[in-house]
Amino acid sequence: RSIEHAPCKPHQRKPPFRLTFLGRWHPNKGVDLLLAALAGLTDTQWLQIEKVDIYGGGPEANMVHSKVAQLAAAKRPVHAHGYVSKLDAERIIESSDFLVIPSRIESIPLVFSDAAKLGCPVIVTPVGDLAPLVNKYKCGIISDGTSTPELTTAIVEALNSHPQDFMHGLSEAASAF
Repeated sequence: RSIEHAPCKPHQRKPPFRLTFLGRWHPNKGVDLLLAALAGLTDTQWLQIEKVDIYGGGPEANMVHSKVAQLAAAKRPVHAHGYVSKLDAERIIESSDFLVIPSRIESIPLVFSDAAKLGCPVIVTPVGDLAPLVNKYKCGIISDGTSTPELTTAIVEALNSHPQDFMHGLSEAASAF
């Protein structure tokens, strides 16, 4: 699908980074994996995160709000938001340093191509076409699997990298989409 505007906001050059999840709150989309992975980060690792925004809605809404409240009570900068318009989603992706796609079942999600077009590196689980695409274009970090510890490790890897390291690959991926 087409993007309404080109990326214009520069990504952070160093931590703390802004992480975003944008999608349905459904077991297939892995929002529960993301929340569990975030809970597994250490205090030191959290110093590398400015904020985590979780946008969407769906059958796991109660769980999302509960887990976000637990993380917030632990002084973690995690926030749950509802569904957003396409234009707002573009602005959100464009202002993020990493878009997390923790799916259990997937092909090529629209949010992946949106991230490529908007210059936002991704953190993905190795399902469907995600791993081959991220490998081909070098546009993000791939988890070794779909378990909580594997996703936590991928998030830590992203926190120890720099979003601008993925810009060339994102540009190539954007051209392909």
